[in-house]
Amino acid sequence: MPQRAPNKLQKVIFSLPFLVFLVAVVILVAVSAWNMYQTQQQAQETINRLETQKAELLEREDTVASEALDLSTERGIEEEIREKFSVAKEGERVIVLVDDEEANATSTVPESSWWQSVLEYIWPF
Repeated sequence: MPQRAPNKLQKVIFSLPFLVFLVAVVILVAVSAWNMYQTQQQAQETINRLETQKAELLEREDTVASEALDLSTERGIEEEIREKFSVAKEGERVIVLVDDEEANATSTVPESSWWQSVLEYIWPF
């Protein structure tokens, strides 16, 4: 079989400059794909963080709404005043419990060093 001569298109496709151009295009596409992947990962991290913050804020909103509901009643206001200011109504008594200082006190006698112990043993006066 006779060997065919390459046509013009084959010469251009298999030429070194065209192959270098194709490699450059593949590298640019790969870099762009990698950058898009990183952007997507960062966006997903941001979404996760914001969802966590949203859950915390919703929980806080429930707590604040509950406390506000408690403060809308006379009893709730009274409890809050008693808690914040340690007050009592007329005719009521307040009992204050104090810890025993002697039971909680630590020893204030300093420990003697080994040298002082030896001197006290030899010279007990």
